[in-house]
Amino acid sequence: MEAANAFLKSLEEPPPGTVFILTVRDPKELLPTIVSRCQRVPFKPLPTEEIANWLVTERSVDREAARILARLSEGSLGTALRMAEEGLLAERVSWIEMLDRAINGSPDVLLESAQEFFDLGKKGKEQKDTTIALMLGIWKSWFRDMLLMKLDGAKELIVNTDLIEHLSRVASGYSVDRLMKSLAVIASAEYDLIENRNQLFLIERSLFGLRGAADR
Repeated sequence: MEAANAFLKSLEEPPPGTVFILTVRDPKELLPTIVSRCQRVPFKPLPTEEIANWLVTERSVDREAARILARLSEGSLGTALRMAEEGLLAERVSWIEMLDRAINGSPDVLLESAQEFFDLGKKGKEQKDTTIALMLGIWKSWFRDMLLMKLDGAKELIVNTDLIEHLSRVASGYSVDRLMKSLAVIASAEYDLIENRNQLFLIERSLFGLRGAADR
C-alpha cells in the first residue's frame, strides 16, 4: 500500500516533461485511485505489411523473410526486430524439429526436450519469459498453418511459407479436431506464462498436452 501511495503521488505531481505509460493486462489489478488518474490508450498490433516494409527499408531484410518475421511477430515491431537481429528465423526451424521430436518421442525424450526449451534464451526471468512467449508463438503459428492446410484455407494466410513441404508432411498426422485441441493447449500455456507460472512445468505440461493431441 505504501508503494501504491508513493506512486500515486508521482502521478499527481509528475516531474516536468514526464509521461508515465502503465501496461496492464487487467485494469482491475490497479487501485481505483490510480486508474482514475490515467487515460486509457489501447495499443493495437501493427499491420503485417507495415512491419515487413520497415524491416526491408530500415534493416535490409530480405522481402520474403521480412513477411515471415512480420507474421510471426503478431503485430509487434520489437518482436520482429529481435527475431531478425538474433537470427531467430533460422533458429525457429530447430525449435520446430525439437517440438516434433518431443511430441512423437518417448516420455524421456519429451522431458529432455522440455529442458532444452527451458534453457533457451538469456538468464533472468524477464528475458526467459520473452523467449518462451516467442517460442509459444512459433508453436501456435505452426499448428495454425497445419489447420489452414487441412481446411484448404487461403494459402496467403500461412505464416511459415518457407517450410510448406514440412508442414504438409506433418499435417497428414493430424485431424482438424486434434489441431484445434493443440491450439487450445498452447493458448492455455500463453495464459499461464502471463500468470507467472513455473516455466519448466509449463513447458512440460504443454508438450505432454500436445503429445496427447497427436493422432496415432
